[in-house]
Amino acid sequence: MKKILLLLISVALFSFNSGKAQPFEVGSNVINAGIGLGWSYSYFGSSTSLPALNFSYETGITEIENIGILSVGGIMGFKRTVYRYPAFPPYNDDKASWTVFFLGGKGAIHLDLFNNEALDTYGGVIMGIRSVVYNNTYYEAVGGDPYDYGGIAPLFSGFVGTRYFFTESIAIYGELGYGVSLFTLGLSMKF
Repeated sequence: MKKILLLLISVALFSFNSGKAQPFEVGSNVINAGIGLGWSYSYFGSSTSLPALNFSYETGITEIENIGILSVGGIMGFKRTVYRYPAFPPYNDDKASWTVFFLGGKGAIHLDLFNNEALDTYGGVIMGIRSVVYNNTYYEAVGGDPYDYGGIAPLFSGFVGTRYFFTESIAIYGELGYGVSLFTLGLSMKF
């Protein structure tokens, strides 16, 4: 039984590492889906929160000589957080909620820093718009109107990231930068 298990693990590792994954190239198209970790928005008190969701697409458009591949694409993200007040007067289980959505363009330069066919390292910028909606029912509970506000503002952010391709088309990725989270981990698909 141990020999069969060892054989299966060896075959799996050999197959896993023998893929012909290539770093990002001109003409590459990549879709990313990730979950944000850490908050780029600070909320008071204890709260419950959905993880930040990030989706992006990029395509390699040209090679910058002696630097790397330039890519462009789009990105969107979403995050919702709810703070629940204590369940005693005057709060009576009121809540405050924040919903953040952003949509933007993304540009990056992909560098071959480690001379590794499976590793894609990159850095770039995001420009777009961010929508924030805030609602607080506490004010209604003390005889006032609910406190609501929202707005749209420009978003400009820098980021750095890396992808590790397990196969020619499937990778995991991590990015550090400002959007709806400080750090994003996820899956990438190259086609």
